[in-house]
Amino acid sequence: MKNTQKLWIIIVVLGLIFLFLAIVFSVDFIPYRRREADQAFQTSTALAQTSTAQAAPTNTLVPTVIQTEVQIATTETPPAQTGALTISAIVDTNCRLGPSTLYDIVGYLLADRQSEVRGRNDAQTWWYIENPGKSGAYCWVWGQTTNVQGDVSLLPVIDPPPPPERPEVAYSVSFSRVSTCNGATTAMFEVVNLGSMPLESASIRIQNLANNVMSSGPISPNAPFTSLASECPPGADNLLAGASGFVGSNFPGITAVKSDYKATITLCAEESVSGHCVTTVSEFQHP
Repeated sequence: MKNTQKLWIIIVVLGLIFLFLAIVFSVDFIPYRRREADQAFQTSTALAQTSTAQAAPTNTLVPTVIQTEVQIATTETPPAQTGALTISAIVDTNCRLGPSTLYDIVGYLLADRQSEVRGRNDAQTWWYIENPGKSGAYCWVWGQTTNVQGDVSLLPVIDPPPPPERPEVAYSVSFSRVSTCNGATTAMFEVVNLGSMPLESASIRIQNLANNVMSSGPISPNAPFTSLASECPPGADNLLAGASGFVGSNFPGITAVKSDYKATITLCAEESVSGHCVTTVSEFQHP
């Protein structure tokens, strides 16, 4: 084969190869150009919408979202907070679970302390106060030994818990003072009726522990109860459940030096020191 023929064959083959490659690349290239055209159209459309919105008249209504902060004030007020008044004690006073000496003692309002009154009983004889010894707790003090500053009619009436169950005859007794009644030396004792029945009569024996001299009383065993330690027996003929009072009896054997005395006190649910009776002992010194 001549060289000229070989050259033409090579040129033809190269031409065919070039034509084939051109056809292949044009198939992929045309969709790509179409995608570019679509993207350019979308971009131009968005720009046109944006410019149209910016050129909108000023009176066009545009929705506006307004965020507003709302503050809700919450105040946690204890029951009976309304009309809270200040209370002080005339003397050291027990603070109880309810408005009666039948209830247990849970605190004290001392004479040099103050507290807040949060309520009262219906008769306005007891005050419902914040317990001076325990923040956030409440108890009841007697109105006769306390003083409230302000208008007590503003205080709400508080319903107390039911009183605890008590035995028929039960009481506490403590030495109070020595007085002179009808020319005789008389020892007075404070009594609190903790039982469910009234106390009707009393018997008191006082012994001088230094010389063993003993006396018996009171003069009126069926009317032994006085309302104050400064009063002299006879007094009332009963001491109601939950109430407090005083009993006393004359005692001999007084010496110039301080002596120890023992008082044996018996209180009963019936007259003439009969029925259900309970005996307690209280010791004291005099003078």
